[in-house]
Amino acid sequence: MNAGLAIRDVEALALAAPLAEPLRWATGELRERRATLVHVRTANGIEGWGEAGSHGGVAGLEAVIAKALAPLLIGADAGAPEERWRELYALARRHDRGGLLLAAIAGIDMALWDVAARAIGVSLRTLLGGRARRTVPAYATGFYLREGVDPLEAACEEAAAHRASGFCAMKMTIGGRAVREDLATVAAVRERMGPDVALMVDAHRAYELPQARRVLRGLAPLDVRWLEEPLDSGSPTAYRKLRRTAPMPLAAGESVTELGELAALVKPSPAVDVLQPSLAVAGGLTPLRGIAAAAKTTRVTVVPHCSGSAVALAATAQAVATLRSTGSAGVPPSLELDTTPNPLRSELAAPLGVHDGLCQLPHGPGLGVVPDASVVEAYLVRRAAAP
Repeated sequence: MNAGLAIRDVEALALAAPLAEPLRWATGELRERRATLVHVRTANGIEGWGEAGSHGGVAGLEAVIAKALAPLLIGADAGAPEERWRELYALARRHDRGGLLLAAIAGIDMALWDVAARAIGVSLRTLLGGRARRTVPAYATGFYLREGVDPLEAACEEAAAHRASGFCAMKMTIGGRAVREDLATVAAVRERMGPDVALMVDAHRAYELPQARRVLRGLAPLDVRWLEEPLDSGSPTAYRKLRRTAPMPLAAGESVTELGELAALVKPSPAVDVLQPSLAVAGGLTPLRGIAAAAKTTRVTVVPHCSGSAVALAATAQAVATLRSTGSAGVPPSLELDTTPNPLRSELAAPLGVHDGLCQLPHGPGLGVVPDASVVEAYLVRRAAAP
């Protein structure tokens, strides 16, 4: 063990940023952006950052990290993230309920990989074995429902704005309205964008199996790259039934909080064509290697989901640079860039630029980003001291 990389401190920082206008989709809404950042410091002063539970923030993560996990890490080697992950995951398998520990481990794991890469002066993608590349394909996400705004016109305007910003691929949100209205909106965007823009559609688990089949039939002539989460991701059997006759690739996995459930989407036979683990939810960077290997055996492509802060985005960008297309659907691993308002993404670190559909990867060692201390301070959730 390198004594200089002994873990000196593990800190969890809960952040919250209110939104001027709620973000609404078929199965929920956001009125504020939340993130739990993990900050690891070593004996020789090297620091690393991670993010735990980026689905709008998860209550209790800060306490879990501070009280249950951080004490186990003090003095351990930060330069061996896979060993630390195995130790913490053994605890999670015994005690985790609802994925809380796994999400907490994800933030720690990211931070330790950041430390390990910074310690030898290389980018995280290089340490993870990725090719020497500076860009990855990217797609814009958004298209949420807005009060008092016609969804069809709003979607067409947003699609045009994404194209003008350099995106060649984008993902629409549907669900929450009549199926015919959803299909009409996708058709209008396809007509406005033409055939050169890749279009994906996210249903946010809004449908039952009969509705999902109807949606797939309606989307078939619109050249849609994939339909995402038409059903609950916890129903691999239903996905397999849907996939048998689906005229396009199916995608799911972002809401899965257990590694076993992710595996069930690809083995013993694939339930989806595109697997979308959220790194900040499904254990971090370490298990991604195993997830990708399992997906490869059944010709499923891994395209990580990302909707968190600048830290989760940087980690996901680094991870995407290490992935390859392994499926028969011809879907390339690409970076999801949430374009909706999020101060924890846009203010915490310099934004990632997109040109001709390619996103510039962060420069520098490790994640390539360091959160702005003043922004962290501005959005920090301060807990009342215990009596």
